[in-house]
Amino acid sequence: MDPRSPPSRQKLEMKNFDEAKRLQNYVFFELTFGLPRFPQWDFVIRLHHRSGVFGLLGGSGSSVPTVGIKYKF
Repeated sequence: MDPRSPPSRQKLEMKNFDEAKRLQNYVFFELTFGLPRFPQWDFVIRLHHRSGVFGLLGGSGSSVPTVGIKYKF
């Protein structure tokens, strides 16, 4: 939490933090694309998702899309 945030934002962040649970569902998807000409290189798209499963486990969740390049040694 950023101490320079307005008090209303700080209050909301603390409320969300207090409602979060330690147990959450975690799902990870990955798509990998490669070219036969360059077998050691791959382009990767990933989605990391965690949530409270619609309130079943409580708390809120987040999704983080990422992209990257893999090199196989």
